[in-house]
Formats: sequence, C-alpha cells, structure tokens
Amino acid sequence: METLVRNPETGRWIKKNGTVYNKLKKKGVEIPLRPSKQRRIFVPQDIQQQNKPLSLQKQFSIDKTQTKWQQKKPHSKKQRKELLEKCKDSCFLIPEKIKFPICNKISSTNKKCSYNCKGVKAAAARAGEWKYKNVLSKAKATATQLDCYKKK
Repeated sequence: METLVRNPETGRWIKKNGTVYNKLKKKGVEIPLRPSKQRRIFVPQDIQQQNKPLSLQKQFSIDKTQTKWQQKKPHSKKQRKELLEKCKDSCFLIPEKIKFPICNKISSTNKKCSYNCKGVKAAAARAGEWKYKNVLSKAKATATQLDCYKKK
C-alpha cells in the first residue's frame, strides 16, 4: 500500500515521499497529511505462480525471417486455441491462460508449428512492461535456447 496526499499547488493526488512530494518539501511548501488515501500497488497474479521452465519441442522449426510479428502472431482467441490444440503448451509462456504466444499462427498456408524469434522478443517486452517477472525470465531463457540474439 502506498499513501497519497493532496498537492497544495495543483490539488492532485501525489505519492507521499515521491519525487513531487520531496521537491515540494525541499521548496518549503507545507503539505497537510490530511486528507490522504491508501492505494494498492499492482502485482500481477502470475508472479505468484511457480516458475516452471518452458519445455521447448526441438522438432519445431525456428522462424528468424524479417517479417513482422504483427503479421504472424495469433490475433484472436480462436487462433490461439487452435495453436494450443495443435502445438500444445510449448507455444505459450502462460499456456493455462493462453497468454504470451511465441509461435506463428496456424493458417491455410502455414500448417506447421514453428517458434518465432520476434514473438519471443515481443513476449519479453510485454512481460517486462506489465511486470510479469517469471514470464520475462522464461522469455529470456527461451530466446537464448533458440539463438534468437545471434547475428545471421
């Protein structure tokens, strides 16, 4: 929980002992501690999950083409479920919730399961952005296993 107080200059809520609060104190502005309110700090639920390692299936090919991930990722829930049925858990970093896909979508032209290096990097970026620490470590380990950071 973090405590918020009103900024006497702007009337906005600011964090107690935050940067704005400390600057106002340094300037000599008197900040009343009442009224104040408590705010919960966001912690994703998946952080509490066990950090089981991702089981990569070696028979899947690795897509290192320059095509954008936006064009190859499974967009809809239907596409993600189809990918889960055909390629199993190894195509998602959180397979229970069908989150963070790292494989190309299954389509009429592409019927094989294949990992996508740009998908792994995108999953790592989103995991870092949304503070999924376990997923971030899985994504980094996966990228290392698939040699996604090696130059061509």
